[in-house]
Amino acid sequence: MNKTEILAHNWLLANGYTGLVFRSHKTPDFLTEQGQSFEVKLARNGTIWFACDQFEDLILMDNAKVLVFGDKSFPDAIIPAEELRTRPQVWKNVRVLVAAQHRGVINIRFNDGEYELLEEIAEDANRSVYHWCKETLLKQLTYDVAYKYPEQVQIGIDRRLSEGKR
Repeated sequence: MNKTEILAHNWLLANGYTGLVFRSHKTPDFLTEQGQSFEVKLARNGTIWFACDQFEDLILMDNAKVLVFGDKSFPDAIIPAEELRTRPQVWKNVRVLVAAQHRGVINIRFNDGEYELLEEIAEDANRSVYHWCKETLLKQLTYDVAYKYPEQVQIGIDRRLSEGKR
């Protein structure tokens, strides 16, 4: 469990929920023996994000709630999943965003500790976490592909140069 999921676990126990089942990398994150289910989200600048598939699964569930944590040990908001069915961009004071699903798009998840480390590295490089990760992955991919298929990489570079693309 990451830090936010631990906060949610402790909050659920303190509020009388029993028989908690934690489901790592599944939606919802917690099931209770009372029949409730909870998805846990960390709000960054008042915004929570859902993967497209995760959001679609969640809004179809009965008795599901989203626990939105900020910097406190209790939720800043508890959003009933059925209230998200209308796809509001803002629910009370929480901005709700759903990542678009496109062919060729890869979503990568980091736990809180990993993200904090990435923030430090990106800051040292004077880049955003997004741009640092993307550039680093592309450099590694280019290296790996060039090593395995040098003739194809050269053809691709030649084609881009001849088309005026960089």
